[in-house]
Amino acid sequence: MLVLLRSTTACNLRCRYCSVDCESSGQSLTEEDCRLLVRYLPELVPKGEPITYLWHGGEPTLLGPQHFLALHSILGSVADCGYTVRSLMQTNGYALSDAWVDALKDCDVSLGVSLDGPESFHDAVRCTSGGQGSYARVLANVERLRSRGVSVALLCTVRPEHLGNERALVQWMRDLDLPVRVNPLLKFGRSSQELSLDAYFAFLRTILTLSLELGIRRSIEPLNWMLDSLIGETEPSECSYSGHCARSLFVYGPGGEVGACNRSDTRFGSLSEASLVHLWETDPWKTRRGRLDRLRQTCASCPAWRFCHGGCPDVEGESPDPLRCAARRDFFAWLRVEGLALYKESLLRHREFLRDRLRVLRKAKEYVASELNAGRAQDKAGGWCTTCCLLTPTASTKYKVVFFATGSAYIFWQAIWLRTAFQPGPLLVLLTRWCRS
Repeated sequence: MLVLLRSTTACNLRCRYCSVDCESSGQSLTEEDCRLLVRYLPELVPKGEPITYLWHGGEPTLLGPQHFLALHSILGSVADCGYTVRSLMQTNGYALSDAWVDALKDCDVSLGVSLDGPESFHDAVRCTSGGQGSYARVLANVERLRSRGVSVALLCTVRPEHLGNERALVQWMRDLDLPVRVNPLLKFGRSSQELSLDAYFAFLRTILTLSLELGIRRSIEPLNWMLDSLIGETEPSECSYSGHCARSLFVYGPGGEVGACNRSDTRFGSLSEASLVHLWETDPWKTRRGRLDRLRQTCASCPAWRFCHGGCPDVEGESPDPLRCAARRDFFAWLRVEGLALYKESLLRHREFLRDRLRVLRKAKEYVASELNAGRAQDKAGGWCTTCCLLTPTASTKYKVVFFATGSAYIFWQAIWLRTAFQPGPLLVLLTRWCRS
């Protein structure tokens, strides 16, 4: 079960397309709100199933790190009932102090940070109350999080302005070397415009083509789950396409308010008035859960059904628009044929890259073996000094050779098996210089 925590209704930015139209002050979750949720969750979620808390807002960092730690501790206590608990946070990344970084690392929270592409695209819409751009400060905070080992991914909202600039966006993704999700702009809250579904799918086609061309190994969602669904015939992992959003998630906010989603105005009720199970079994939650079964009667024969399941109910309504259905059918038909062909070509290129690296490693292994064999005749001239436990020059050289081989193997393992855009060249140069010294 995914619990979207509307941790606060306040925000410290004034993004021009904000879906919830937050202000500088608002209501926030209290410790009592969290105790109420922990009290009722075990009645709804079967034991053994994972529970994921997604700290959302508003802007969750406005809670302050100390208040967050108190709430996190209360919510995490549900693990005592036999649940696996995970915490995520979606933030604008603007107010991440050292105390916040410490708290996030201590609580093992994975972050999604909103960055809308290169600086000019981001700062045009994601600005402070004074109208200043936020890109430079957010990016500096992202780098600080990475240096501390906090898991970070990026969320990019795609606007009409991004169209035609896909190559610059993909190069930006490659340079930052982080997982990215690209979501279409929707007409909610402050937004006066939206990205049409046709335009969004055209954008995804271009992004897939360019990312494979440039050899990006980081995850780009929703393309990753779409390819996984096509190849492995698995269910979509994204709530907007799974059809199970009303069964697998709900939003919880200040005062014990329970609702459908952060982008939805649908209110299920309050835990101060009824239990979670009662709200689950009554309308409007019950009716929302039944949408998938109602759509299946008319949509199950559609070739795109297993990928979209009628789309997001807050965007599509009870029944999806036929024009949007046609856009989904066309895109998934393209992905099934042309998209998979591009993906296969990319994998073949990567296979050749791996073979080249393995050949280099074999040559390095042969070289080390020959050096060690040549050095055996000189073993008596060098070894461990029993007085100071230091290597004499001859043995030191031999161990440097071993260190070079081991270090090289590790560097290439990072580059190959972690599937990143990791560049081994600079580290190999430093390693070689040290071994020659």
